[in-house]
Amino acid sequence: MNEKKGDIPRWKDRFDEVKTLKTYDPNFKWMHLVIGKSKEDGHFILRLRKFGNNFNINSKKHLAYVKKMLEEGSKELDWHEELGDKEIKELIKKNKEFKELKQKSKKQIIHQKEVVENLLSQVGKLREEKFKIGLDEFKKDLKKFKSLLKNNFKEKELQNWLYEHPWVFGPTYIDNSKEEINRQGDWIDFIMQRYDTFYDIFELKLPSCKLFSGKRNNKIPQNDVSRKYPMSSEVKDAISQVIEYLEEYELDKTNIAWKKGISIHKPKATIVIGRNNKDEKRAMKTLNSYLNNIEIITYDDIVEKANNFIKLIENRNREK
Repeated sequence: MNEKKGDIPRWKDRFDEVKTLKTYDPNFKWMHLVIGKSKEDGHFILRLRKFGNNFNINSKKHLAYVKKMLEEGSKELDWHEELGDKEIKELIKKNKEFKELKQKSKKQIIHQKEVVENLLSQVGKLREEKFKIGLDEFKKDLKKFKSLLKNNFKEKELQNWLYEHPWVFGPTYIDNSKEEINRQGDWIDFIMQRYDTFYDIFELKLPSCKLFSGKRNNKIPQNDVSRKYPMSSEVKDAISQVIEYLEEYELDKTNIAWKKGISIHKPKATIVIGRNNKDEKRAMKTLNSYLNNIEIITYDDIVEKANNFIKLIENRNREK
Protein backbone atom coordinates (compact mmCIF):
# COMPACT_ATOMS: atom_id res chain seq x y z
CA MET A 1 0.00 0.00 0.00
CA ASN A 2 1.32 3.49 -0.84
CA GLU A 3 1.77 5.94 2.07
CA LYS A 4 2.25 9.70 2.07
CA LYS A 5 5.10 11.43 3.86
CA GLY A 6 2.80 12.35 6.70
CA ASP A 7 2.13 8.69 7.42
CA ILE A 8 5.77 7.83 8.22
CA PRO A 9 5.67 8.64 11.96
CA ARG A 10 2.71 6.35 12.37
CA TRP A 11 4.71 3.54 10.69
CA LYS A 12 7.57 4.12 13.12
CA ASP A 13 5.13 3.94 16.00
CA ARG A 14 4.07 0.47 14.84
CA PHE A 15 7.42 -0.95 13.62
CA ASP A 16 11.06 -0.99 14.68
CA GLU A 17 13.58 -0.40 11.92
CA VAL A 18 15.77 -3.56 11.99
CA LYS A 19 17.95 -2.79 8.98
CA THR A 20 18.05 -0.42 6.00
CA LEU A 21 19.58 -1.42 2.65
CA LYS A 22 20.57 1.66 0.69
CA THR A 23 21.03 1.77 -3.06
CA TYR A 24 22.02 4.63 -5.29
CA ASP A 25 21.81 4.84 -9.05
CA PRO A 26 22.42 8.02 -11.08
CA ASN A 27 19.30 7.35 -13.10
CA PHE A 28 16.97 6.62 -10.17
CA LYS A 29 18.60 8.68 -7.42
CA TRP A 30 18.32 6.85 -4.11
CA MET A 31 16.05 4.06 -2.98
CA HIS A 32 16.02 2.30 0.40
CA LEU A 33 14.71 -1.08 1.46
CA VAL A 34 13.79 -1.07 5.13
CA ILE A 35 13.37 -4.25 7.15
CA GLY A 36 10.91 -3.58 9.93
CA LYS A 37 9.63 -5.57 12.90
CA SER A 38 6.15 -5.14 14.33
CA LYS A 39 6.12 -3.86 17.92
CA GLU A 40 2.81 -5.59 18.50
CA ASP A 41 3.37 -9.20 17.33
CA GLY A 42 7.00 -9.29 16.13
CA HIS A 43 6.34 -10.15 12.46
CA PHE A 44 8.67 -8.68 9.85
CA ILE A 45 7.83 -6.36 7.01
CA LEU A 46 9.69 -5.05 3.94
CA ARG A 47 9.32 -1.37 3.10
CA LEU A 48 10.47 0.30 -0.12
CA ARG A 49 11.25 4.02 0.33
CA LYS A 50 11.92 6.56 -2.37
CA PHE A 51 11.76 10.11 -1.13
CA GLY A 52 8.36 10.47 0.50
CA ASN A 53 6.81 7.46 -1.20
CA ASN A 54 6.67 4.10 0.54
CA PHE A 55 5.43 0.62 -0.35
CA ASN A 56 4.94 -2.07 2.28
CA ILE A 57 5.22 -5.84 1.69
CA ASN A 58 3.56 -7.49 4.64
CA SER A 59 4.28 -11.24 4.22
CA LYS A 60 5.95 -14.00 2.19
CA LYS A 61 2.70 -14.55 0.34
CA HIS A 62 2.49 -10.84 -0.46
CA LEU A 63 6.13 -10.87 -1.63
CA ALA A 64 5.51 -13.87 -3.89
CA TYR A 65 2.50 -12.14 -5.41
CA VAL A 66 4.47 -8.92 -6.04
CA LYS A 67 7.36 -10.87 -7.58
CA LYS A 68 4.96 -12.77 -9.82
CA MET A 69 3.34 -9.54 -11.05
CA LEU A 70 6.74 -7.92 -11.66
CA GLU A 71 7.96 -10.99 -13.58
CA GLU A 72 4.84 -11.02 -15.76
CA GLY A 73 5.26 -7.33 -16.47
CA SER A 74 8.93 -7.77 -17.36
CA LYS A 75 8.04 -10.55 -19.79
CA GLU A 76 5.52 -8.31 -21.52
CA LEU A 77 8.21 -5.64 -21.93
CA ASP A 78 10.89 -8.24 -22.76
CA TRP A 79 13.06 -6.96 -19.90
CA HIS A 80 15.90 -9.18 -18.78
CA GLU A 81 17.51 -8.96 -15.39
CA GLU A 82 21.13 -7.90 -15.54
CA LEU A 83 23.58 -10.19 -13.80
CA GLY A 84 25.65 -8.83 -10.96
CA ASP A 85 29.38 -9.35 -10.55
CA LYS A 86 28.80 -12.30 -8.24
CA GLU A 87 26.53 -14.10 -10.69
CA ILE A 88 28.91 -13.41 -13.58
CA LYS A 89 31.87 -14.80 -11.62
CA GLU A 90 29.85 -17.88 -10.71
CA LEU A 91 28.92 -18.50 -14.35
CA ILE A 92 32.56 -18.08 -15.43
CA LYS A 93 33.59 -20.56 -12.76
CA LYS A 94 30.97 -23.11 -13.81
CA ASN A 95 31.89 -22.68 -17.47
CA LYS A 96 35.55 -23.30 -16.64
CA GLU A 97 34.67 -26.40 -14.63
CA PHE A 98 32.51 -27.66 -17.49
CA LYS A 99 35.34 -27.17 -20.00
CA GLU A 100 37.79 -28.99 -17.72
CA LEU A 101 35.32 -31.86 -17.26
CA LYS A 102 34.70 -32.01 -21.01
CA GLN A 103 38.44 -32.05 -21.71
CA LYS A 104 38.95 -34.78 -19.10
CA SER A 105 36.13 -36.86 -20.58
CA LYS A 106 37.58 -36.37 -24.05
CA LYS A 107 40.99 -37.61 -22.88
CA GLN A 108 39.36 -40.62 -21.21
CA ILE A 109 37.43 -41.45 -24.39
CA ILE A 110 40.60 -41.17 -26.49
CA HIS A 111 42.44 -43.41 -24.02
CA GLN A 112 39.68 -46.03 -24.02
CA LYS A 113 39.56 -45.92 -27.81
CA GLU A 114 43.31 -46.51 -27.98
CA VAL A 115 42.97 -49.46 -25.57
CA VAL A 116 40.17 -51.00 -27.63
CA GLU A 117 42.03 -50.44 -30.91
CA ASN A 118 45.14 -52.04 -29.43
CA LEU A 119 43.16 -55.08 -28.27
CA LEU A 120 41.47 -55.40 -31.66
CA SER A 121 44.86 -55.16 -33.34
CA GLN A 122 46.18 -57.97 -31.16
CA VAL A 123 43.09 -60.07 -31.84
CA GLY A 124 43.48 -59.38 -35.56
CA LYS A 125 47.11 -60.57 -35.50
CA LEU A 126 46.15 -63.74 -33.62
CA ARG A 127 43.37 -64.42 -36.10
CA GLU A 128 45.72 -63.95 -39.04
CA GLU A 129 48.22 -66.38 -37.52
CA LYS A 130 45.43 -68.87 -36.96
CA PHE A 131 44.24 -68.47 -40.55
CA LYS A 132 47.77 -68.99 -41.90
CA ILE A 133 48.16 -72.20 -39.95
CA GLY A 134 44.76 -73.46 -41.13
CA LEU A 135 45.12 -72.42 -44.80
CA ASP A 136 45.61 -75.95 -46.16
CA GLU A 137 42.69 -77.15 -44.06
CA PHE A 138 40.51 -74.36 -45.42
CA LYS A 139 41.29 -75.45 -48.98
CA LYS A 140 40.33 -79.04 -48.17
CA ASP A 141 37.11 -77.84 -46.53
CA LEU A 142 36.14 -75.80 -49.58
CA LYS A 143 36.83 -78.73 -51.91
CA LYS A 144 34.59 -80.92 -49.75
CA PHE A 145 31.82 -78.27 -49.78
CA LYS A 146 31.93 -78.03 -53.58
CA SER A 147 31.69 -81.82 -53.75
CA LEU A 148 28.58 -81.79 -51.55
CA LEU A 149 26.93 -79.29 -53.88
CA LYS A 150 27.69 -81.35 -56.98
CA ASN A 151 26.60 -84.73 -55.66
CA ASN A 152 23.36 -85.93 -54.18
CA PHE A 153 23.28 -85.18 -50.49
CA LYS A 154 20.86 -85.12 -47.66
CA GLU A 155 19.72 -81.75 -46.31
CA LYS A 156 20.94 -82.59 -42.81
CA GLU A 157 24.38 -83.55 -44.16
CA LEU A 158 24.87 -80.16 -45.79
CA GLN A 159 23.48 -78.37 -42.77
CA ASN A 160 25.83 -80.20 -40.40
CA TRP A 161 28.82 -79.45 -42.62
CA LEU A 162 28.12 -75.70 -42.58
CA TYR A 163 27.49 -75.90 -38.85
CA GLU A 164 30.96 -77.36 -38.34
CA HIS A 165 32.74 -74.97 -40.75
CA PRO A 166 31.59 -71.42 -39.96
CA TRP A 167 34.73 -69.92 -41.53
CA VAL A 168 33.08 -70.21 -44.98
CA PHE A 169 30.79 -67.35 -43.94
CA GLY A 170 33.84 -65.13 -43.53
CA PRO A 171 36.25 -64.23 -40.71
CA THR A 172 33.54 -62.42 -38.77
CA TYR A 173 32.49 -65.46 -36.76
CA ILE A 174 34.18 -67.30 -33.91
CA ASP A 175 34.81 -71.02 -34.35
CA ASN A 176 33.10 -73.39 -31.92
CA SER A 177 30.87 -70.66 -30.50
CA LYS A 178 27.69 -71.79 -32.18
CA GLU A 179 24.45 -72.62 -30.40
CA GLU A 180 21.56 -74.70 -31.64
CA ILE A 181 18.21 -73.65 -30.25
CA ASN A 182 14.98 -75.58 -30.66
CA ARG A 183 12.34 -73.47 -28.96
CA GLN A 184 8.57 -74.06 -28.93
CA GLY A 185 8.80 -76.27 -31.98
CA ASP A 186 10.58 -73.62 -34.10
CA TRP A 187 13.84 -74.88 -35.53
CA ILE A 188 16.57 -72.34 -36.20
CA ASP A 189 19.31 -74.07 -38.18
CA PHE A 190 21.99 -72.41 -36.04
CA ILE A 191 23.21 -69.16 -34.63
CA MET A 192 26.83 -68.04 -34.50
CA GLN A 193 28.68 -65.55 -32.35
CA ARG A 194 30.62 -62.76 -34.01
CA TYR A 195 33.91 -61.37 -32.76
CA ASP A 196 31.98 -58.40 -31.31
CA THR A 197 30.18 -60.99 -29.06
CA PHE A 198 26.77 -60.59 -30.74
CA TYR A 199 24.91 -63.48 -32.39
CA ASP A 200 23.45 -63.90 -35.86
CA ILE A 201 20.82 -66.33 -37.14
CA PHE A 202 21.44 -68.66 -40.10
CA GLU A 203 18.49 -70.26 -41.84
CA LEU A 204 19.38 -72.92 -44.42
CA LYS A 205 17.18 -73.96 -47.32
CA LEU A 206 17.98 -76.42 -50.10
CA PRO A 207 20.28 -75.43 -53.00
CA SER A 208 17.55 -76.74 -55.31
CA CYS A 209 15.10 -74.05 -54.19
CA LYS A 210 14.20 -71.39 -56.74
CA LEU A 211 14.91 -67.77 -55.93
CA PHE A 212 12.44 -66.17 -58.31
CA SER A 213 9.37 -67.39 -60.18
CA GLY A 214 7.40 -66.43 -63.25
CA LYS A 215 8.38 -66.30 -66.88
CA ARG A 216 11.88 -65.16 -67.75
CA ASN A 217 12.54 -62.60 -70.42
CA ASN A 218 16.23 -62.47 -71.24
CA LYS A 219 15.69 -59.23 -73.16
CA ILE A 220 14.78 -57.24 -70.04
CA PRO A 221 17.00 -54.13 -70.06
CA GLN A 222 19.53 -53.83 -67.24
CA ASN A 223 17.95 -50.57 -66.09
CA ASP A 224 14.47 -52.07 -65.86
CA VAL A 225 12.89 -52.72 -62.49
CA SER A 226 13.51 -56.01 -60.74
CA ARG A 227 9.82 -56.69 -60.22
CA LYS A 228 10.06 -58.52 -63.52
CA TYR A 229 11.46 -61.28 -61.28
CA PRO A 230 8.92 -61.98 -58.49
CA MET A 231 10.12 -63.88 -55.41
CA SER A 232 9.52 -67.61 -55.32
CA SER A 233 7.26 -69.12 -52.68
CA GLU A 234 10.34 -70.71 -51.06
CA VAL A 235 12.02 -67.31 -50.60
CA LYS A 236 8.80 -65.75 -49.29
CA ASP A 237 8.35 -68.55 -46.76
CA ALA A 238 11.99 -68.25 -45.63
CA ILE A 239 11.71 -64.49 -45.13
CA SER A 240 8.45 -64.90 -43.20
CA GLN A 241 10.00 -67.60 -41.03
CA VAL A 242 13.10 -65.54 -40.25
CA ILE A 243 11.04 -62.45 -39.38
CA GLU A 244 9.13 -64.59 -36.89
CA TYR A 245 12.44 -65.80 -35.41
CA LEU A 246 13.76 -62.25 -35.06
CA GLU A 247 10.57 -61.14 -33.36
CA GLU A 248 10.62 -64.14 -31.01
CA TYR A 249 14.23 -63.43 -30.08
CA GLU A 250 13.44 -59.82 -29.26
CA LEU A 251 10.45 -60.79 -27.12
CA ASP A 252 12.16 -63.71 -25.38
CA LYS A 253 15.79 -62.52 -25.18
CA THR A 254 15.79 -62.41 -21.36
CA ASN A 255 14.58 -66.00 -21.10
CA ILE A 256 17.17 -67.14 -23.67
CA ALA A 257 19.97 -65.40 -21.77
CA TRP A 258 18.86 -67.14 -18.59
CA LYS A 259 18.42 -70.62 -20.09
CA LYS A 260 21.29 -70.67 -22.58
CA GLY A 261 23.71 -68.19 -21.05
CA ILE A 262 23.95 -66.19 -24.28
CA SER A 263 22.99 -62.60 -24.91
CA ILE A 264 20.78 -62.02 -27.94
CA HIS A 265 20.37 -58.41 -29.05
CA LYS A 266 19.02 -57.29 -32.42
CA PRO A 267 20.41 -60.31 -34.31
CA LYS A 268 20.90 -60.25 -38.06
CA ALA A 269 19.63 -63.13 -40.15
CA THR A 270 21.20 -64.81 -43.16
CA ILE A 271 19.08 -67.03 -45.39
CA VAL A 272 21.09 -69.49 -47.48
CA ILE A 273 19.01 -70.75 -50.39
CA GLY A 274 19.32 -71.78 -54.04
CA ARG A 275 22.09 -71.30 -56.58
CA ASN A 276 23.32 -68.34 -58.60
CA ASN A 277 21.73 -67.33 -61.88
CA LYS A 278 23.36 -64.46 -63.77
CA ASP A 279 19.97 -63.29 -65.07
CA GLU A 280 18.74 -62.94 -61.47
CA LYS A 281 21.77 -61.11 -60.09
CA ARG A 282 20.21 -57.66 -60.37
CA ALA A 283 16.93 -58.86 -58.87
CA MET A 284 18.76 -60.44 -55.91
CA LYS A 285 20.69 -57.24 -55.20
CA THR A 286 17.48 -55.20 -55.33
CA LEU A 287 15.66 -57.64 -53.03
CA ASN A 288 18.42 -57.50 -50.41
CA SER A 289 18.49 -53.70 -50.53
CA TYR A 290 14.90 -53.60 -49.24
CA LEU A 291 15.41 -56.09 -46.40
CA ASN A 292 16.30 -54.87 -42.92
CA ASN A 293 18.62 -57.08 -40.81
CA ILE A 294 18.04 -59.93 -43.26
CA GLU A 295 20.35 -61.00 -46.08
CA ILE A 296 19.67 -63.66 -48.69
CA ILE A 297 22.67 -65.46 -50.14
CA THR A 298 23.08 -68.53 -52.33
CA TYR A 299 25.30 -71.55 -51.85
CA ASP A 300 27.44 -70.24 -54.71
CA ASP A 301 27.87 -66.98 -52.75
CA ILE A 302 29.30 -69.04 -49.89
CA VAL A 303 31.79 -70.68 -52.28
CA GLU A 304 32.78 -67.28 -53.65
CA LYS A 305 33.17 -65.80 -50.18
CA ALA A 306 35.29 -68.74 -49.03
CA ASN A 307 37.47 -68.49 -52.17
CA ASN A 308 38.05 -64.78 -51.59
CA PHE A 309 38.94 -65.46 -47.97
CA ILE A 310 41.57 -68.05 -48.96
CA LYS A 311 43.03 -65.69 -51.60
CA LEU A 312 43.24 -62.92 -49.00
CA ILE A 313 45.32 -65.11 -46.67
CA GLU A 314 47.56 -66.21 -49.54
CA ASN A 315 48.15 -62.62 -50.65
CA ARG A 316 49.09 -61.56 -47.13
CA ASN A 317 51.50 -64.46 -46.85
CA ARG A 318 53.20 -63.38 -50.08
CA GLU A 319 53.44 -59.76 -48.89
CA LYS A 320 55.40 -60.94 -45.83
